[in-house]
Amino acid sequence: MPIRVQRTEREAAREPDYTIAEWVEFEGAAYEELDGPAEIAEDVRVLPTPGHTPGHQSVLVDGDGKPPSQLPHPVAGRHSRGVRRGGGAVVDAVP
Repeated sequence: MPIRVQRTEREAAREPDYTIAEWVEFEGAAYEELDGPAEIAEDVRVLPTPGHTPGHQSVLVDGDGKPPSQLPHPVAGRHSRGVRRGGGAVVDAVP
């Protein structure tokens, strides 16, 4: 399963002192770089929410005719493949 990340975030993660490189680029890592909003699975989409980091994104889950729910950052962060120095998530990936 690919790790879905905004292209701007992946580019930023390659800069010196942005994050711990081994936590982002590791053997077997398969990235799908996104340029903006995207539906990544049925009823699951990501929306760019820059500010925390340049390419931060939020995951929204639709379903059952209810308004979309945003996965809280700690839940999305649990599936992160990297951590920005200072504690921010680099990549929030859907499990």
